[in-house]
Amino acid sequence: MLGAANRDRERVSTRDRLDITRKDTRHLSFGFDPHFCLGSALARVEGQIVIGTVVQRWPGMQVAGDEFESRYNPSFRILIPLPVAY
Repeated sequence: MLGAANRDRERVSTRDRLDITRKDTRHLSFGFDPHFCLGSALARVEGQIVIGTVVQRWPGMQVAGDEFESRYNPSFRILIPLPVAY
């Protein structure tokens, strides 16, 4: 299940935290070997553009609150909504 990817407690102690500076990048988000996602390079560039634009446009933006609501889906982890303050 994709929702379980990168959640191994033995590899990632802060698995519930988004950390774009995390050094261990041996994740399975884009698959592995013959199941590697062909669109991974495009997805990474898109992510860099989006995160870079948000940081430039709203440099003081922070997540607001400590509790988050998620929607149940057996395949994906879906966070709704993500309250922010800027």
